[in-house]
Amino acid sequence: MNDKAEGFINYLIEQFKTDKGTRAFMRRADNPSTEYQAWAILARFGINLEDEIERKSYATVGAALARANPSLDGGLKLGTALGACGKDGKAGDPEKARLRRILACTDVLELCGVLRHILPLFVSRNVPISYTRLLKDILQFKYNPEKVKIKWAKMFFAVEQVEEAVS
Repeated sequence: MNDKAEGFINYLIEQFKTDKGTRAFMRRADNPSTEYQAWAILARFGINLEDEIERKSYATVGAALARANPSLDGGLKLGTALGACGKDGKAGDPEKARLRRILACTDVLELCGVLRHILPLFVSRNVPISYTRLLKDILQFKYNPEKVKIKWAKMFFAVEQVEEAVS
């Protein structure tokens, strides 16, 4: 599962460098009305299209990656990246509200729907999130959501504590 996630992200990053069509189809992957346009890419990579959780997980992260169009995968995990999105890189009330919304998710499908609206923030704030780590976390969320949520919260609040200590 995890090697597949890393391979998928690396595959997309390489494809986006030369194939604008792949990028265009993947940008539509997280929209329920146009998701089917990315199914050929997902299926080619071995994603089970009948498994809604797997399909939505890969589609959500793939769409965010297509919109960001990085030349390399970022290095920040979700909690750390979210904490770095505030003014001057400091987490504020909007970031805490976004974290609370993510932590309130009870299943992968709800999480993907919430992330669909939060992931563009990282691009707009130039925060280099690790799409590989995010995809692995989403896939793990299916089996142990509390563990994943705790990890994200610890990362977010660790960034906040460092910022307070520096201030």
